[in-house]
Amino acid sequence: ALITPALRMGGHLKGSVPIDCAEATESQSGKGYRQSLVCALYGEIAYLVTARQGGVGSVDESFASALMAGRPFICLDNFRGRLDSQHLEAFLTSPGLFPARIPHRGEVMLDPRRFLLQITSNGLEATRDLVNRASICRIFKRPGYAYRDTLGEILRLQSTFQGAVFSLISAWIAAGKPRTQETRHDFREWCQTLDWIVQNLLGAAPLMEGHPAAQERASNPALSWLRSVALAVVAEGQLGESLIASALVELCDLHGLDIPGLKNPTDEDRARKQVGMLMRRVFQTTPTVELDGFQVTPGHSSVDRTAGGAIEVKTYTFTRP
Repeated sequence: ALITPALRMGGHLKGSVPIDCAEATESQSGKGYRQSLVCALYGEIAYLVTARQGGVGSVDESFASALMAGRPFICLDNFRGRLDSQHLEAFLTSPGLFPARIPHRGEVMLDPRRFLLQITSNGLEATRDLVNRASICRIFKRPGYAYRDTLGEILRLQSTFQGAVFSLISAWIAAGKPRTQETRHDFREWCQTLDWIVQNLLGAAPLMEGHPAAQERASNPALSWLRSVALAVVAEGQLGESLIASALVELCDLHGLDIPGLKNPTDEDRARKQVGMLMRRVFQTTPTVELDGFQVTPGHSSVDRTAGGAIEVKTYTFTRP
């Protein structure tokens, strides 16, 4: 995220670059802070685009206004729910000039290579096409941890930190602009170039390690919901407990989580059935599911009813391996 803007603006990446997605486990984890670090490194402040619940203007219209403003960094801030924008998807893969239009003004053709997109979310849920055009960085909150003032350091020594990025790019150029054979992202030039830099110059893990799983979860409403449920299980101290569908419905109600496909949240019987359907879809091809550091394992338990005796019910256990 810190290196890509220099490669992009310097003309070293001819193809598309992904939208930089900062996804957090919960509120105030530092996702917006991380995006601010990137902007500060280049002496910029992002143009914020928000998802409005009311008022005038859609996301596409706000995005067009951001393009017209000419700011290089555009951040879709704190998005919740499903993000479905063909306009945004087309921008990320536009081979040439891209049209932007706002009310009372004519259409303007802009160069997409002059912009870098960011998005922050506590649980990204988007179309498969958009997820394939994203670079997802997940952040786990560390309560009570004393972080250093990294943003203050970058603002105070901006030229020094930017010089560090340029030195990495200079070393990559001196090495002949090598690329790896990484194929787990649709934007191959960006992916293979950054993969070589982070592994060979920074000694870090492969760039796409764990990324396909994050893409699959973000584009699958059932997995996105299950991730939110896992975080609610942690919040309620129920890790390791065998939970039945009705318990998961209660967790969703307690933490304000929407159950995908449920039209009437007050219908508890229907909610339990919908949870069962979602779980069947999740575990259709696998005995366990791992996502964002959690492992979910299905099982069975005997439950006594006041009438009819004991019955077998499905249970789900959330753990952190």
